[in-house]
Amino acid sequence: MELALVRYLLDVPYKKGSNYRQIHEMRKKGHSVNRYLNPEPTSIYLFATINSAKLKLRIPPVKIRPIDWDFEKQMPSKSYEHYASLESKLTGIKAQISESLVKAYYRDDMLSGHEMCEIVRKVVTGETPQRDTNEFFDVYDMYMEQKEPEVSEATMRKYLNVKLALLEVQKVKRIKLTFERINLDFQDKFKDYLLNHRVVKNKVGGGERVGLSNSTVAKYFENLKWFMTWAYDRGYHSTVVYRSFKTKRDPKEVIYLTPKELKQFAEVNLKGHPDLHKVRQLWMLQFYCGQRYSDMVALKYADLMKIPKGYVWKLYQIKGKKKVALHIPIIGRALEILNEFLVKGASPHRKVLPMLSNQKMNKNLKMVGKLAGINEMWKYMKYSGQKAIPDVGYKYQFLTTHVARKTFVTLSVKMGMHEEAVRGISGHTGRDTMKPYLGIDDDFIFDEYSKFWGGD
Repeated sequence: MELALVRYLLDVPYKKGSNYRQIHEMRKKGHSVNRYLNPEPTSIYLFATINSAKLKLRIPPVKIRPIDWDFEKQMPSKSYEHYASLESKLTGIKAQISESLVKAYYRDDMLSGHEMCEIVRKVVTGETPQRDTNEFFDVYDMYMEQKEPEVSEATMRKYLNVKLALLEVQKVKRIKLTFERINLDFQDKFKDYLLNHRVVKNKVGGGERVGLSNSTVAKYFENLKWFMTWAYDRGYHSTVVYRSFKTKRDPKEVIYLTPKELKQFAEVNLKGHPDLHKVRQLWMLQFYCGQRYSDMVALKYADLMKIPKGYVWKLYQIKGKKKVALHIPIIGRALEILNEFLVKGASPHRKVLPMLSNQKMNKNLKMVGKLAGINEMWKYMKYSGQKAIPDVGYKYQFLTTHVARKTFVTLSVKMGMHEEAVRGISGHTGRDTMKPYLGIDDDFIFDEYSKFWGGD
């Protein structure tokens, strides 16, 4: 939640008499403006804009020469001798401002821009009280900070969503959360808030509805229990009631393309739609690889090992704290698609695929699906409490990047590929106790994959 536009600017960046507009145009064209820079150290100012209110504050006691300032990033240049300490200070101020404004907003969403500017002023001048590290949300922030290097961005978004829901339930239910108040009474209040007050966007048809599905509510409680266990193990609280929290998950319907629909999707004529062609090819490559979209985004040239039939993608999937090593064959039709994107002589650290944001991909996939005639009527049923939440629409309206992975797993198993080979490619970790007795190795996985998707 971005409540304020915060920028850092220099007080006197250029020599006296300089034409600022001319310098700005030169910078936009990529020309050097060093000869116009003020040679003397100058103050750094923070500019904040909140609604119609504006605030300008000097960052004491720092001064810096403009030659040592990155005007585009609004941060010191990496060549500046005190870069690490100053960058940390400025970044920390921004983070503290964001956190303070979010907390203030959830306490009172009627605050004016001028009142929120006063909060920013107190952060910058150091008038905010010292943190009590035993405060519930401060410990939650520590939890997120520790987890960030260990988990994926998607998991971090889940942690943040839980935090925002906990902040909002305080307001809706008029309670102040402490560790001791995470009890059975809180379980009822939090569940009621998630089922009857939390706003969520509809997957099909746009718009919003009130109330999360039972399965999503269960995920919120799972994440809360993980946090409570983490805090308990570190001595922040002694309550154990949360361990008895119970929620139910409804059976989940799997959306995947049938072989006929997959053929329609792969062969639909997209001449005149280069953007949609790229999206289709990226989705098909994701299907053939059986991977998550986040892993496709992260694919680098260094991860590809050349073999006679194509490539092997050496992928290390992050599963919580663990990294799972996978060797994914890219041969046959998958290789043909990959070759459309490969650049000769590319750096090993360069990303291979021109991936769009997940949201943009999902939007364009629906357009491709519509053109491909994937228009079977589909009813995706979820429940919020006892209330049925039907999502009804054409099947193409449910197409997402994750459907590629589901389609790979479903069709591979249905067509007879050994389930352990499918797991060896997709990275699913079920049936772990069976693996030591099956002798599943890379050669077996490669041979099984080649039979079904190798194109021979």
